[in-house]
Amino acid sequence: MVVELYVEPESSRAPPARAGPSGAPVVARGAARVRLSVRFDTQMGDEVRVVGSHAALGLWDAGRAARMAWSEGGVWDCEVELPAGTVQEYKYVVCGPDGAVKQWQEGNNGVIPVPLDAREPVTLQDSWGGPSQSAGKLGAKLSGWVKDMERLVEGSRAEVRQVQMELAEKNEELARTVARAEKEVGAARAETKAARLELTAAVSDKEAAVAAKEQAPLDLEAEIQRAAELEEANRELKTKLHESTTIFQETLTACQDLLNGENDALDLHAVLLDEARGGVEKPTNSAR
Repeated sequence: MVVELYVEPESSRAPPARAGPSGAPVVARGAARVRLSVRFDTQMGDEVRVVGSHAALGLWDAGRAARMAWSEGGVWDCEVELPAGTVQEYKYVVCGPDGAVKQWQEGNNGVIPVPLDAREPVTLQDSWGGPSQSAGKLGAKLSGWVKDMERLVEGSRAEVRQVQMELAEKNEELARTVARAEKEVGAARAETKAARLELTAAVSDKEAAVAAKEQAPLDLEAEIQRAAELEEANRELKTKLHESTTIFQETLTACQDLLNGENDALDLHAVLLDEARGGVEKPTNSAR
């Protein structure tokens, strides 16, 4: 696990001290309460503040540091909230009534290993001569913090594995859903195509029926016109036939008259011939 190191920006803000770990970039789950206390006798009007690597501690700016409250015995204390699962640095500073820094705590920066799930406030009781935490206590706290981080990482890995398994299941389910959807879409497209063909055929039939309906009056009018023409032609033929019959009858009558005239001529000729032969009695037409 990588823990960032904090380098103080200006020597005027803090006394010379070795750089230590600041807030580590780990997953912070909420905030933990941290109570800090230190015994220091100040002059009237002065106050003790705690400044450090987090915004709640002023980010090493004494003007924005957490202000502490005085109690009997010259004990100064305060409570701040720091991100769970981080390591913060801090130091005490004495400020005058105008807020100007009068004195920085000597020694190395104090270290606050903030646990992941602190149900109770983390309490730190320091002395002005330096952090009260011995190397063993600090090492134990840091070891506990590291173990917390390891548990967090392991838990995160387990969560990642669980999420990956769930994601794989979701992907498989999604693939099945997509396959079903594609199948349904294909069937819907086929049905749509068939419906379009049926609709096109129905429209064609409708158009043909409409065209036939529109053509029917024209055809009827043409048939009526044709019938009228045929009737007129029939009347003309009848007239011509009547005229031809009349002419034929007249011709027949004329022929009959001509034939009758020739018969009379023959009869007359025969009479004359008989008379010429000796006075044979002239036959009459009735005798013929």
